[in-house]
Amino acid sequence: MILRASLMGDSRFDEFLAEVEVESDTPEKFGEGIRRTIVGTVKRRGPIWDAYMTTWQSFGRKQHEDGRVYFMGNMLQIEYDFYGFHAAINLEGDTIRIRLVERYYDGSLEEYNQKVRERNARVQAYHDKWDNYQVTRNDMREIEGLNPLARPFGDGVLSKKDTDEMRKLVWHKTVMAGLSRNTIV
Repeated sequence: MILRASLMGDSRFDEFLAEVEVESDTPEKFGEGIRRTIVGTVKRRGPIWDAYMTTWQSFGRKQHEDGRVYFMGNMLQIEYDFYGFHAAINLEGDTIRIRLVERYYDGSLEEYNQKVRERNARVQAYHDKWDNYQVTRNDMREIEGLNPLARPFGDGVLSKKDTDEMRKLVWHKTVMAGLSRNTIV
């Protein structure tokens, strides 16, 4: 599992935080939503690891549960699910425990992990489309909130050069449109 993080005060955005070997990923009902508890071993730490962990361990609210102390971190991304606020994190050596709340989940508990896999697969397919230079004119129109062009013109694939240029110009819009990550509240 890949974790990414941001620290707005340091102007660091969407950086690789860690690679985690997951031991368990367990959803449970939590109010009207779901609380997801991930337990795993940190296999590789990214360049933002020290700054992110130090910041939130120092300034984040503390939560005591199951005999452990969790600190609350913000702007954490698990695969392609972005949790802007209140990710509870516990570190004990290389063991990491993360508790995440999805307040507005209306499916069954049994379906939850499948829904997470499906939404992350959808975003991975979107990234693959860009990485494999299969972005069409209509994909660009979708990012801008415009109606699609008629076929076959709208289905025309952008050149490699145009795809690279468009990625620089519009990638932030793909985030806002929910195309390149899932924003969880």
